[in-house]
Amino acid sequence: MTPAAAHHAAAVFCLIVVASLTSCRSKGPTGSTPPEGLAPPIGIAFSVPSGELTFFELDDCQITGTYVLPGSWAVASAAINVQGDRLIIADDNGARIGLFKLPELTQLAAIPVGGVPMDMQLNTPGTHIFLVTQNSNFWIYAIAAQRFDTLETGALPRRLALRPPEFLQAWVACGGSSSVSVFNLAVFQLADTIPFPTPPTAVVFSPNGTLAYVARRGSPGWVDILDAASRTVITSIEAGSGPFDFAVDGDGEILAATDSARSNVRVWDLAHAQQWDVAIPSSPGRIRYSAGEDAFYVCSRQQGRVYKLQVTLGAAQLTDSLWTVPWVRDVALWESTQ
Repeated sequence: MTPAAAHHAAAVFCLIVVASLTSCRSKGPTGSTPPEGLAPPIGIAFSVPSGELTFFELDDCQITGTYVLPGSWAVASAAINVQGDRLIIADDNGARIGLFKLPELTQLAAIPVGGVPMDMQLNTPGTHIFLVTQNSNFWIYAIAAQRFDTLETGALPRRLALRPPEFLQAWVACGGSSSVSVFNLAVFQLADTIPFPTPPTAVVFSPNGTLAYVARRGSPGWVDILDAASRTVITSIEAGSGPFDFAVDGDGEILAATDSARSNVRVWDLAHAQQWDVAIPSSPGRIRYSAGEDAFYVCSRQQGRVYKLQVTLGAAQLTDSLWTVPWVRDVALWESTQ
């Protein structure tokens, strides 16, 4: 390729990236408004150190209000129960779990934890909270009994995932020991430790629980696809410089991984062996999938922006966005009440 042709190709690439970003209809915060009249479907974005919550419509990313939870909450991870009446957050500044009633956002409990929370999951009935902390511990909290139990994980656990459809296993990605700890939740015991050649950063399951996807950082980074029953690697796919966080769609066909080092999201159409890189400015982090919108929501942390990403007509593209307060750390999707 001649220098002139290379320059032209680079210019075209930049125009494509700029067009994909500017095509998103950005919305600025509307100011601090009380969280009155909240109802699904909405998204809730969590920012630190302000502790601000930004509420937005899932279809067009229109901001409907903002609110700061009293008590200086620094949200590392958030979830809404399937009944749609509880918001649970893990605070990595105060080392605690918070339970809030929806839609009023009345605080029901603030529960101290013996370690800095890294990630959190709820079981399907919403009766138990599962948590990993930086000091290599995996916690279970029974909400009704108000009781903790804990087990050791590998070193420096970062992300956890509950295996569907029974959700009786928890897999924890432990970067410090280059392993995934597998826990049997029926008896709350360590069932297995799966070694990896480089540090795992995240884990997610196919919707039916037959496959596990484990992200590993490195040069290059990799995604290992495992048979979840035998816990053996089926194949591995190259994944940029370091997949950071994961999400999978409701059919198990689309896998998306944020790459904070390269500032993009790599998207795989597993059913058709296609992949795309979508530019996301400023350290993309958490990514969540919405079944109602069939879309992914990506936190651009330092930029203070949440992007909506969809795979349509054989392409992955940003279709909308909204501004939040930096650093936006997580997004909870409140899609229904039962």
